[in-house]
Amino acid sequence: MRPQIAETPKADTGPRRPGPAVSEEGPFYDSFPIALKGNQKPANDQCSVTFTNLSERGIKLRTGDQERALAAGESTTLPVQRQFVWRMEGREAQNEKIGAGDYALQIVIRR
Repeated sequence: MRPQIAETPKADTGPRRPGPAVSEEGPFYDSFPIALKGNQKPANDQCSVTFTNLSERGIKLRTGDQERALAAGESTTLPVQRQFVWRMEGREAQNEKIGAGDYALQIVIRR
């Protein structure tokens, strides 16, 4: 008499549904107020924002009627109102507000 051998079921080799290619958690950028010295403050309450692209690819930014392309590692500084909206191509628009007493903002794009 031959001993009984249990067969192990084969793994499912049918078509698989692709999952998300990239899972992003948290914001794709950080923003930091930039302190200015007393004599650097603009008289007309005009503010500026510096965008720095630390992602691994080039990006396109738009704030108001200004549009800029930034290669990986590049930065640009743009004049803005104290409250402004900016958008990176492929992302939703972002609302920013530069606090009272501040006149500059640094936005670092990480992905």
